[in-house]
Amino acid sequence: MVNCLLSTGIRDHKIINSARSLLVKSIFKEETQSDFHHQRPFLPSRILALGRDKKSRGLLDRFGSNLPPHPLLTAPIRLISPDHGSTGQYLTLSHRWGKTQHFTLTKASLKSFHDSISFESLPKTFQDAVILARKLGFQYLWIDALCIVQDDSEEWQQQAPKMASVYHNSTCTIATHSAKNDSEGFLAAALERIPSILLRHRPSYAGASRSIRSLYLGSSFKDQVNKSFLNQRGWVFQERILSRRILHFTRHCVFFEDGFVVRTVDASSSREPLTHSPWEDTKIMVEDIVATSADWYKLVERYSTCALTFDRDRLPAIAGIAAFVQTYDSGDEYLYGIWRNSLQQGLLWVVADNAPQEVYYGSTPSPPSWSWARWKGSIRFPLQSATYQPLFQHTDDAITFDNAHSNANLVKKSRFLSIRAEVLELQDVAATIINRPAGQISFQPPMHGLYNINSKKLGIVNWMAFDGARESKLFFPYLSCVFVSLYQHTRWMYDEEVEDTVARHTRVWYFLILVKTDHTSECYRRIGIGAKYGQRPQSADLVTKTIRIE
Repeated sequence: MVNCLLSTGIRDHKIINSARSLLVKSIFKEETQSDFHHQRPFLPSRILALGRDKKSRGLLDRFGSNLPPHPLLTAPIRLISPDHGSTGQYLTLSHRWGKTQHFTLTKASLKSFHDSISFESLPKTFQDAVILARKLGFQYLWIDALCIVQDDSEEWQQQAPKMASVYHNSTCTIATHSAKNDSEGFLAAALERIPSILLRHRPSYAGASRSIRSLYLGSSFKDQVNKSFLNQRGWVFQERILSRRILHFTRHCVFFEDGFVVRTVDASSSREPLTHSPWEDTKIMVEDIVATSADWYKLVERYSTCALTFDRDRLPAIAGIAAFVQTYDSGDEYLYGIWRNSLQQGLLWVVADNAPQEVYYGSTPSPPSWSWARWKGSIRFPLQSATYQPLFQHTDDAITFDNAHSNANLVKKSRFLSIRAEVLELQDVAATIINRPAGQISFQPPMHGLYNINSKKLGIVNWMAFDGARESKLFFPYLSCVFVSLYQHTRWMYDEEVEDTVARHTRVWYFLILVKTDHTSECYRRIGIGAKYGQRPQSADLVTKTIRIE
């Protein structure tokens, strides 16, 4: 089948020129507002060379008007390994792999890929990406399936954390929303004209002329991009955040997105989509995640709803974002999806699914019980705020990191989290599920699946959330409640009785619910969290001690 861009008409050429113009303007705007003016990005350790003249100086050379001649759009490409420190402008591809993957870089194909890759051997989606990159004037293209050896687990673990720089240094990412797999392609669907409906107006009086109008479907960025299947994938979630610019290829439409605007790319002009909210629909930028510690956990909530082909990629699929975030605070440490400096907040996760399931990691060690990455599905945290006060001391723990951002199955000598806190030991605990949404102060909207208990030692507990299966009643011979965090909020309200404004104080005492393991008397495993509103827990049975949670 002849590719649609091999025989493009005037309209399609205008769309490509419009996309190039938006890229140039975005680069220029970023450079005028950045401290890294005219600093060329580093090339990845492997990248596809598309055959452009080596003298090409990039998209910004004369604003795209003085580019060297294109090679044939279907000319062979090859995989190269640039020298360390090499720079250049390149594109990245964000795509759906599909259930079967027929064309990837392997140990056996590594040498032949360095020699030459015929255009005809590429799947349709990859062919479209190569043609688009050449049409836009780029010499280099990065595709994960062709630039990372897929049957080498050691290399894959080394390359996963580098995706932060690969996507962030890319001039633009091509997002293929309409392609269900690598064999479908995306250009034909995107460049196909928007369907129209002819409306005939019947004249209401004699002698009036009949009018005919064409009604075109509007471009919906929320429906075509934010709600697309591609954007529900875990790896793509990371790719969109890390990318500075994205060309979204949907059916009948192309959108351009950067940190400033979202525009529809068409033959006549570049305009804002008809249905687009700049407050809700615009991409998250990496810089938006580092303002407060709460921003990371908001990100985790959104990310946890995404799907993964392999559930064990729960941590690797955001390792790139974590690596980038740490560049803003090198003094912090990344602990299985949680940051050390905000443990008092990061430990307070709740599995929101009705039937929670643990991630199967096979022969690889799973994350510790105190990490949200141990579980599948949606994760929620109590209301994100910077006002969580730690109620524990993080002592010297035995967590050792070979690579804190490479993989969920990091090789660690020990995964114990050691803290010194107040602990309340309970016996014969009966928990009953609350048959309505609860936890209004902690969660908005309130959550289903929370529990209540009666305990003289603990007093009134507003809710408890258990990590495992949801049953109407649960019984525990022994439980340990470890108080780790205090949330405080003051709200000023007008009181009609005193005819003045008065302060309303909200205090929530959060605790981990633990059970002892068989290892030592002070070694525990997390099974949930709980919340007690109002007064500080008062019990002579509260004991301050050092415990280890695995």
